[in-house]
Amino acid sequence: MAYEGLPHFAKGEVVKGFGRGSKDLGCPTANFPEEVVNKLPAIIQTGIYYGYASVDKGDVYKMVMSIGWNPFYKNLKKIHGNAHFTRIRI
Repeated sequence: MAYEGLPHFAKGEVVKGFGRGSKDLGCPTANFPEEVVNKLPAIIQTGIYYGYASVDKGDVYKMVMSIGWNPFYKNLKKIHGNAHFTRIRI
């Protein structure tokens, strides 16, 4: 099944998050700023997505990304774009 607007390429500075991925979950993430998340197409609703990512033009890795809020931490706004890189280089 194909979705119009996907795959989608997003680019932005990696910003400091709350630090919960590393501290609470042992799963460090790279975080997009709110401006990048707000510009995502409407087809990309809250959820978990997979794709490919790199930082500073480095190696490309498989990744999973959470878009939205995290009710466990009582977030109220769709501000998160947290990517977790796998250790598998492409």
